[in-house]
Amino acid sequence: MLNNEILHYWLKFTSWKTNILLVLIITPYSQVYASPYLNLKTSSGDFSIELFEETAPITVNNFLTYVESKRYDGTVIHRSLPNFVVQGGWLGYDESQNSLNEIVLEETIRNEYNISNIRGTIAMAKLAGDPNSASSQWFINLDDNSANLNAQNGGFTVFGRVVGDGMNIVDKIAALNTYVLNTNTLGRLSDFPLANFSGNISSDNFVTISSVSKIKEITEPNYYHEKSKELRIQVNAGGSDVYSLAFSIEKSVPDVVFKLELSSMHVLEKKLEKAAVFTSSSGLLLIPELYVRGIVAFRNLELSLIDPVRFLFKLESFERL
Repeated sequence: MLNNEILHYWLKFTSWKTNILLVLIITPYSQVYASPYLNLKTSSGDFSIELFEETAPITVNNFLTYVESKRYDGTVIHRSLPNFVVQGGWLGYDESQNSLNEIVLEETIRNEYNISNIRGTIAMAKLAGDPNSASSQWFINLDDNSANLNAQNGGFTVFGRVVGDGMNIVDKIAALNTYVLNTNTLGRLSDFPLANFSGNISSDNFVTISSVSKIKEITEPNYYHEKSKELRIQVNAGGSDVYSLAFSIEKSVPDVVFKLELSSMHVLEKKLEKAAVFTSSSGLLLIPELYVRGIVAFRNLELSLIDPVRFLFKLESFERL
């Protein structure tokens, strides 16, 4: 049995239709972490992103260079196009001078297009006609832009995704009215999102990213992620490929049903021990171990694919420790 001061798990049986709800009560625990996740604190609310280090190492390293040097702190979202993208990572606002100023840029990086530009993914912006011109600017896909962005300019490099309910914040930003700003040094800036704008610019009008910070993250292959309320697993789907996937909780009554988040899918370079296994012929996904805060909490979770169109999986059975 696990130490009750660290972690408690139990099954709660409800009288209504004898529904079974899985309840997790978690207390603080210390563990060794990696840092493939970031939290973006903005004036419109906070959201977190997962970085795809395996599939876009150059791009992730470049992004983290800007993060660690604090150059993204104080930048503003400078472009928003409905049902397309919101974009940032370029300009900061100097209230004392009432001016928008470019951040200091690194050298441009090589294109690493590997993953589709679907809703919720974050990718690098670049110059038209130059696949290897990405520097600091990034954008979040508001819709499935794969037909457009995968095919042009060498493909736009996806290097991460918004996790959990973070797209609610991104959609809130995207819902703001946009304006044309005429600047002395940068020229005409179109599609600029501003909040409560009445004609006189102030810092309150901008969607400002005050900080970008790393989130400590468990490195086990299969685990429950508290902040996003997702299952993060690595799956062997046959052959040599292993995929990193995330499942959100679609519903918990009367059955526990998980939804595969397509934006989370990417191929890992190496196969890890105790990866989950998906058998396409039966539609069964077997997770040998599931960690919560560094501790093995469940074994032999069996999920069945019940809706291949919406990618829904039903929790069929598990062993509780």
